[in-house]
Amino acid sequence: LATDGCTPYVWALVSGSLPTGLNLGSATGTIDGLPTTRGQFSFRIRVTGADGLSSEADFSLFVDAAPGVLQFAQAAYSVKESDGSVAVKASRAGGGLGVVSVLFSTRDRTAFVGKDYRYTNGKLEWADGEVADKTIVVPIIDNSVVGTNRSFELYMAVPTGGATLGTTKVTTVTVVDDDGSLGSPPRL
Repeated sequence: LATDGCTPYVWALVSGSLPTGLNLGSATGTIDGLPTTRGQFSFRIRVTGADGLSSEADFSLFVDAAPGVLQFAQAAYSVKESDGSVAVKASRAGGGLGVVSVLFSTRDRTAFVGKDYRYTNGKLEWADGEVADKTIVVPIIDNSVVGTNRSFELYMAVPTGGATLGTTKVTTVTVVDDDGSLGSPPRL
């Protein structure tokens, strides 16, 4: 589209629309991003050189978006006992095609259900085109026992709608004991 004329060039979308999630770089003319909507898209692009000369061309793009990859936003979280809960983020990346879901559940490591946290399980669901993070809230039990930090896991399983699990399908939550310390023995 831009072969003659003076640089720098400025690129602009003149008519039509790009798929949701894609952008036209005004300085580079590149279309980048991650499309979240499937379909046929027609649009016209104009490039204008520094000398004021411009050229336009029509384009058509077919997007066959993927359902996406589901995973936790972080591999580890830390929460104080006195915080009362921990909010764990789950993400959908790499596509937004179709309705997808995934099951989640907590499981003990050195922290125990009923003593350190409340058992939490359920199902996360994303609508067609939805890629915003979801939040799982796990209640934390503030006991008055002075002890050490403990941890439990939150894991994902059984993705649906063609989605797959990412590398962070398990996240570890460390419960930080904030009841004080055992301290040193008194000096005599």
